[in-house]
Amino acid sequence: MQGSVLLPLLFNLFINGAVSATKEPKMPLPEKYSGNRITFRGFINQCKQIFQLQPQQYSTDSRRVGLILTLLSGEALNWASPLIEQQSPLLSDFNGFLAAMSLVGWHTLRRRFQQKSLWMCLIKERQINFLPIGHMIAL
Repeated sequence: MQGSVLLPLLFNLFINGAVSATKEPKMPLPEKYSGNRITFRGFINQCKQIFQLQPQQYSTDSRRVGLILTLLSGEALNWASPLIEQQSPLLSDFNGFLAAMSLVGWHTLRRRFQQKSLWMCLIKERQINFLPIGHMIAL
């Protein structure tokens, strides 16, 4: 009689997720990602490793994206905030989210490059403008 009551109870616990078939390993989380292009690939690969080693915990796209969102800071978090606030469909589309996220930082990088190029042009222009004065002083 005891076995006939215990077995359905255990089965119910297993089916409802209270007891898992295998214990997933605890993994340290990667460092927060701020939008740095150099660290993007490593950050995403570390997250994918967690998803692979903890498939039950991160069984849906929403859970995968959710973990990544909790690990964002700086420019990357500024980029993601409107997605969260507007309940973007990307929040439940892991591949789409990664594709969009891979563009984060390129705008800043391009802007910095343009600023540097502009700065170099200004320096060259100043050198050209001051060149005749320099020649006069040298005489």
